[in-house]
Amino acid sequence: MEPGGLVQAPTKLYYTQIPRSVMLGFMDAIAAERPQMLEMGIDKFGVDDDEISAQVDVSDVIETRLKANVCHV
Repeated sequence: MEPGGLVQAPTKLYYTQIPRSVMLGFMDAIAAERPQMLEMGIDKFGVDDDEISAQVDVSDVIETRLKANVCHV
């Protein structure tokens, strides 16, 4: 194996996507509190719900992810 090479190649790669229905619900929830966010065009975010082909439960590692995000501020 070359330096920096993978011991085993991954068989799947998952991308984080937000279903558009979730984004629309988010927009409804913030409309009264922060209408300026709607001016940012967040309705363009998310992907069509039928394009989501998998859902992975990450609830047991979400705290670690949130802590890691803070490291990149």
